[in-house]
Parts: sequence; C-alpha cells; structure tokens
Amino acid sequence: MLCIIDMQTQFQAAQCPDTVDNIVSEILEARRNKEIIALIQYRHAGDVIPVVRKAVDGYEYLYEVVKTDDDGSTDLIMELGDNLLEEEVKVCGVNTGYCVADTVHGLLSQLPAIEIAVLKDCCYCTEYGCGGWELFKDERIQLR
Repeated sequence: MLCIIDMQTQFQAAQCPDTVDNIVSEILEARRNKEIIALIQYRHAGDVIPVVRKAVDGYEYLYEVVKTDDDGSTDLIMELGDNLLEEEVKVCGVNTGYCVADTVHGLLSQLPAIEIAVLKDCCYCTEYGCGGWELFKDERIQLR
C-alpha cells in the first residue's frame, strides 16, 4: 500500500520537483503491482497537485481520505481498516516533520502490528522547525 500525504496546491513543499517526480514513480510502481493507493488530504488545503492527480486518475484501488488534523491515521483507519495490516504501508508526502510524522506515529499507536516504510526521497518539508529523520527512530519504521 502506498499512502501519500498532503500533496496539495496550498502546500509549498508539495511543489518540490524531485519529490513530485519520486512520488509519481512510486504511484506508477504501485499501479503496476495493483497496490492500494491512499491519498490523504487536508480539508480546505486545495486540490491534489495536477501531476499526482493525473498519475492516480482512474485507478481502481485508489482511496481518497480527508483529514482535519496533521495526523491522518484515524481517518485512514476508518477508510481502510484491516487492509492496513495486510501489507507494508509505504508513506510519503509533505510536510515531513508534521503531517507525515504525525500520521506515521498515529498509525503505530493505533495498529501496533502495522509495517511502515517512510520513503525519504518522496518526503519534503519547507516549514521552519519541521524536524528531520530523527522523528522516525521507532524500530517499527523503516526509512528507505
């Protein structure tokens, strides 16, 4: 499963060309493998950026999850339930030290058996004090 967080027009970090290209590559790989793709979006933060929208458009296993908080884990669990435990959840998006980290830690606290990989080349942050990879030191998180 590929979980993409906040790649929306109102987030400056979602405009980073390298991050966008890497996420699109992950989307294409997930589509080839018929993996679930979850687009987690902050309510009222604009549309998904066009290149990501185009990459997921028409995909049979696409779930769109709307959240109202940095931590999208509860909304994701409500939408996908046990599917989250069936395979590794690859997480990417923006902003790394806020929404990505909060969602990852929320998933770990609610689903202790979950397998999570954070895709470093598919994450980005432009916010001051955003934090870094030290936020993902839990041994249950793989950094790739």
